[in-house]
Amino acid sequence: DDGDYEELDDAAAEIRVQELMARLDQVVDALTETEEANGMLQDEIKQLLVEQDEQEELRTELQDQLRERGQLMQMMAQQTVSDSNTSTDIMDRIKQLRSESELEKLKFKAEMDAMDVQLEKLEQNDQQTEAHLGPLDAVQNSNNPLDTVD
Repeated sequence: DDGDYEELDDAAAEIRVQELMARLDQVVDALTETEEANGMLQDEIKQLLVEQDEQEELRTELQDQLRERGQLMQMMAQQTVSDSNTSTDIMDRIKQLRSESELEKLKFKAEMDAMDVQLEKLEQNDQQTEAHLGPLDAVQNSNNPLDTVD
């Protein structure tokens, strides 16, 4: 009976070893699949990190462009204000020159009016002198050195 028991034990042990080997094969297969999946995940992670770096570079580049554009807009705004101030200064200067020109024109007109009054008085004096002295005496009494009487 012991021989049967040993055969039974050997057969059971053989079956148990086969079951364990099958289980070991399953575990090895699962481990291989896991390692493959892990490798694919690591590749995906590497790709994602590369994409993240590219996105970070793009973000940095865009921030630089936005900063540059902001500075350009600020410079343009300052130039616009400067141009506006210059235009205002020019317009003020034009107004001032127009005002000064108008004053000069008024002064000139006043001087011309005064000269017209003086000329009129002189003409009246000449007419009165001619009326009193006569035309020949008026010419003789003139202060013109070219007029000489022989």
